[in-house]
Amino acid sequence: MELTSSILLVKKTSKNEKFRKQLMNCHDEIKETIDLIKEKIVAERKSTEIIILERRFAGRIPNEGYLKL
Repeated sequence: MELTSSILLVKKTSKNEKFRKQLMNCHDEIKETIDLIKEKIVAERKSTEIIILERRFAGRIPNEGYLKL
């Protein structure tokens, strides 16, 4: 998810409006893909497994320019 963090940082610091819009499209696609993967993983799980998986996906995108270790 560091890629998304980098996209947000560049979007925030870039002066080129067209480039910023393209970056937001990339960011939205990454978020959508993460959500779809999460739905597929959680679909047939028991409630305790779902809770554990939700914790794993929570906050997966760090702030702009930060790496999540």
